[in-house]
Amino acid sequence: MRELTIAANEADQRFDKFLRKYLPGANAGFIYKMLRKKNIVLNDRKASGNERLAAGDKVRLFFSDATLEKLCRESVPEEKAADTEALRRGADLIRKNLIYEDEDLLMFSKPAGMLSQKANTGENSAAEYLLQYLTEEGALTAEDLRAFRPSPANRLDRNTSGVLLCGKSLAGLQFLSERIRKRDIRKEYLAIVRGRLSEPYRGEIFFTKDDVRNRVELYPEMAEGRGRMETAVRPVGFGKGATLVLVDLITGKPHQIRAHLAYLKHPVAGDSKYGDRNFNGRLDAGTGIRRQMLHAYRVTFPEIKGRFGYLGGRSFKALVPDDMRRALSFYQIETESVLPGVDQRERHMDKNEKARRRREDDDLRLEEEEERLRKGQTSVGREILSYIIMIGVVVAIVLVVNQVLLINARIPSASMENTIMVNDRVFGSRLAYKKADPQRYDIIIFKYPDDESTYFIKRIIGLPGETVTIKDGKVYIDASTKPLDDSFCPETPTGDFGPYKVPAGHYFVMGDNRNNSNDSRYWTHPYVSRDEILGKAEIRYWPLTKFGKIDDKTYGTDDEIIHYDSTSDASSTAASAEAG
Repeated sequence: MRELTIAANEADQRFDKFLRKYLPGANAGFIYKMLRKKNIVLNDRKASGNERLAAGDKVRLFFSDATLEKLCRESVPEEKAADTEALRRGADLIRKNLIYEDEDLLMFSKPAGMLSQKANTGENSAAEYLLQYLTEEGALTAEDLRAFRPSPANRLDRNTSGVLLCGKSLAGLQFLSERIRKRDIRKEYLAIVRGRLSEPYRGEIFFTKDDVRNRVELYPEMAEGRGRMETAVRPVGFGKGATLVLVDLITGKPHQIRAHLAYLKHPVAGDSKYGDRNFNGRLDAGTGIRRQMLHAYRVTFPEIKGRFGYLGGRSFKALVPDDMRRALSFYQIETESVLPGVDQRERHMDKNEKARRRREDDDLRLEEEEERLRKGQTSVGREILSYIIMIGVVVAIVLVVNQVLLINARIPSASMENTIMVNDRVFGSRLAYKKADPQRYDIIIFKYPDDESTYFIKRIIGLPGETVTIKDGKVYIDASTKPLDDSFCPETPTGDFGPYKVPAGHYFVMGDNRNNSNDSRYWTHPYVSRDEILGKAEIRYWPLTKFGKIDDKTYGTDDEIIHYDSTSDASSTAASAEAG
C-alpha cells in the first residue's frame, strides 16, 4: 500500500486526471475499476474520479510494491545518456536568457533555432530544457514529475526568438493558459521588413491553413472554412530599403505576422516561407543571417485580481538578439531615438522583492482603509510607531480640511507611474465634486465600470459629449488637430484607438503610464459615470518623504480644441446609452 499527500502543485485538478499521470502504466478502464473496487481511495472514502483535489488530500493505493512499480514505471522517462549534455546546454541557455522567475512562473528569451515544444522523439525543445533547469536549481524532483510537468504556455516558431512564458506550477500554467486563451496578454513583436512602411496599420485578413505544406493562404473576404487574423503594425525605425516595425498580435494564428506582413507587400527579412528571395539573399550575403528577423519583444499583463495580481500592468521585455542587431546595422536602421529602451532587459526581481510581492494582497483593488497600516510588518515596535505616525497624519489632515470626508487608497499597480507609484497611499476628497464638475486632467478614484466592487484610479481625459480619438499615442478631442498635453506620461505613448463618443454624464479616463494601463480603451463599458466617481485624489501621505499634493501642475488648456457645436449629439448619445 502507498499513501500520497496532495501538494499545492497537484491541487485543483480532477482526481482521475491526477491518477492517469501518476500511473501512466494503467489505462483509464483499469483506473476506474480500481476506484469502484476501492483499491484506490481518496481521504479514506470511495471516489468516482471526478472529484477536484485540494492540497492536503490523502490518496491511498492498495497495490503491491511490484504492481506499483510496474504502473508507475513510465511516469518519469529515462533520459538517454547521449542527451544529457544537450539538456545541460539547454538549461544554461535558459539561465543565461532568464527574464523573470518566481515560484509559479518563468519567462526567458528563447533563442532562434530552439523548439518551443518537442516536435519528434529525436530532438529536445524548450520543454525538456525547462525540466533540466528546474532540476538543476533544486525546484523539481522525479517524484514531482509523477503528477505535473512544468512546460511552456505559448509557442514561438523555431526561428523566431523572444519571450517564452512557462508555468512552473500547475496554478501558474493554468493561469498563463487561461490568459492566453482569453487573449488579454498583450504580445508585441519586433520585425525587420522589406521597403518603407511609413504609416501605422491595423487590419484583418482571412486565411486557410495547408497542413501538408505547413503554410497559410490569405484572402481579403470571409468565406466558409476560413479563419480570421487581426494585426497592428507601427513603424519605429527606417533604414536602407527596410523598416523596423513593432507588431501587436491582436489574434494569435499560425504564421500570422509573417503571412500578414507578406500580404501587405512588406515581407519579413530572412523569411524563407513567405519572404522575398532576393531581399533575403542580400541579407545572407551581407550578414550570414538565414532566419526570419522576427523577435517576441514584449508581453504586458492586464489588470489582474487574486493570486497573480502582482503581475497586473507589468511588462516584460526580451533582449534583442545579436543577429537582429547585425541586421539593424546592415540596413542602417537607427532605433534609440524612436524606440527608447529597445535593447533594455527587464530588471530581475531579487528574492526579497519576490517574497515581498507574494505577501501583498495584489487583487488590484484600491482598498478603503481607515487608520490602519499595511499588514506584514515584522517588528512590533515598528508597527506601533507606524500607527502613531499614521494617526498623527490623519488627524492633522482632518483638522486642516475642517471635517472634509476622505477616501483612503493604496496603489497596487504601475498604471499611474510616475505620478503615483506602486504602494503609494493617497487621500481623495469625497466632496470635491459636490458643487463642481470633474475637469480634464483631474485624477479620480472611481468604481470600475466592468466590476463596481473594484476601485480604480486614473486621470480624466475626455469630458461628457466629447469625441476622443487616439492616433499614434496622441489624444485628440473632437475636431482639434492639436493633441492634448501628455507631459505627465513616463514614456512616449503608442497605439491607435477610437473614436470614442463620451455620453452625457460620463468621462473617458486613462492611466499616466499609458503603454501599461488598463483603462477606458480596453473596458467593456469604457466610460465612467458621474455616480461611479468616489472622489478626487488630492494628497499622497505615504511614503512620508513624498507627502504633499499629488499633482499640482497645470497642463494644456482647451483654448485650441475645436468642439462640435451640436447639443443634440450629446443628448442622443446619452439616450442610446440609456436604452442599451
